[in-house]
Amino acid sequence: MSKRVADALFPDIRMGYEEAAALYPPRELPEGAVCTRFAPSPTGFMHIGGLYTALLNSMFTKGRGGVFFLRIEDTDQKRQIENGVTEIISALEEFQIRFDEGAVGETEDSGKYGPYRQSLRREIYQAFAKYLVETGRAYPCFCTSDELEAIRENIRSDVDFVLTFEELQGMFEAKGVDFAAIPEGDSMREGTAAGRGFAVAGGVAKAVADLIHETHPDVEVKTAGAEGLRECRKLMTLAKAGKYKGYLLEGMACPGGCVAGAGTLLPVELAATVVGRYQKEADQTSPMDSAYRDAGENLD
Repeated sequence: MSKRVADALFPDIRMGYEEAAALYPPRELPEGAVCTRFAPSPTGFMHIGGLYTALLNSMFTKGRGGVFFLRIEDTDQKRQIENGVTEIISALEEFQIRFDEGAVGETEDSGKYGPYRQSLRREIYQAFAKYLVETGRAYPCFCTSDELEAIRENIRSDVDFVLTFEELQGMFEAKGVDFAAIPEGDSMREGTAAGRGFAVAGGVAKAVADLIHETHPDVEVKTAGAEGLRECRKLMTLAKAGKYKGYLLEGMACPGGCVAGAGTLLPVELAATVVGRYQKEADQTSPMDSAYRDAGENLD
């Protein structure tokens, strides 16, 4: 039955999953080197969190003689904007974040492990999906788009993204995280000052600006931020009008930042004071000094 379903779902896929895997053999990298990627979607402005991720991945990779590549998540064709890939590349260049492989234009790629656009890798993924259906490890969903949207609306609040408990638990189980083996203690004890500051509005933008200044002292980094959905919308309207060209923009839907928004009973002012104290007590300031900097070696 599973094979019949797989053939019906993927009638044009002739490539087996083993053949697809063989297209991308292990890279010949020096011992200790890592390969990281940044995978933004060409659907609008570069997100401050995305820029921070790209910067850290680039520095982490370069310091180990590895490869940093840019992959474009262009599967959401409805929200894709004109020249979206060019906007991403320009934003990275603006802050001197350079990659070794990946998309170099709206349709051009550079590197041996392409294509570096999700929409062009469809056959590869479908080969694996077909195999999972054939072996009974995956199954089709027959919900309509309206039904799926109704389900999403039921779990949405006024924040951008919500994970259910089951989804979080699944992520932890997939990584083999055993909470019983984690010693009790202050959950923020190991964080750097920059990392602890993420919990308040403006914290991410400041951390990115500080890190760029640390690596490129001559580069001027201008930032602007907003708190609450109304102010965030105003900020985006002004940005679309060109007022903040070249700025790092950060918007927090929860006034005061994550720690003072959903899920806490602390007033905004008190929450900011608490986080400020945690920042001052941190043993390290920069994320590059974090004890978890080498943890990427343990990730698949």
